Amino acid sequence: MSILLANRFGSCGGALAWTLLVVGSQASLGANIAVAEPGLIGRIIAAWPSVALIGS
Repeated sequence: MSILLANRFGSCGGALAWTLLVVGSQASLGANIAVAEPGLIGRIIAAWPSVALIGS
C-alpha cells in the first residue's frame, strides 16, 4: 500500500517497501512450491496464485 500511495504522489516508494514486497513474494512462491505435489503439474498449479499476485 505504501508503494501504491507513493506512486500516486509521483514517487517510486521506499527501499524497505520494495524489499519486503520482493522477499515476501519469493517466500510465498517458494512455500507454495515446497508443499505441492512432487510432479511438475502439481508444482505449476501450486505456484499459480503467487505468480498471479506478482503479475498483478
